Amino acid sequence: MSNKMKNQYLFIICLILLTFSSCEKIKIGFLDTENAAYTPDSLVVKTMLDPYTSDSIQINLQKPYQSSPIQGIDGTPVIHYKINTIRDEYGKNVSEDILSQFGIVRKAVIEIAYNHSIPIGEYFIDILVYNEDNSIILPEIFKVVVK
Repeated sequence: MSNKMKNQYLFIICLILLTFSSCEKIKIGFLDTENAAYTPDSLVVKTMLDPYTSDSIQINLQKPYQSSPIQGIDGTPVIHYKINTIRDEYGKNVSEDILSQFGIVRKAVIEIAYNHSIPIGEYFIDILVYNEDNSIILPEIFKVVVK
């Protein structure tokens, strides 16, 4: 084997070792929510849909109102999301009846049934984000306006 080939092999081995030694293991349960946000950060919901307008599609499909997914969450899988608290515009926790009409699915998508009975007002939602070892509450990260 020539000197040139030996140097090439040595270079490749060093490159492989350098690559593997620079890999950083992420701790199980790592959770970062510093950049967590919804875009947009609010959702307007109607109290009554009109079957004689474009609302008829939502009625016929029984399509819920939905937020966009949350962004800016980083961590080791599996990351879970739960509605922690909902407060009205006066800062008071909502009743269980109102709370039960809000849902959270997939990547923290807020859902409200098309035929909800939530009173007119503004509602501020705190989300609990958690994985195997960590949990963080994101206060008032999303607002629902019922008109």
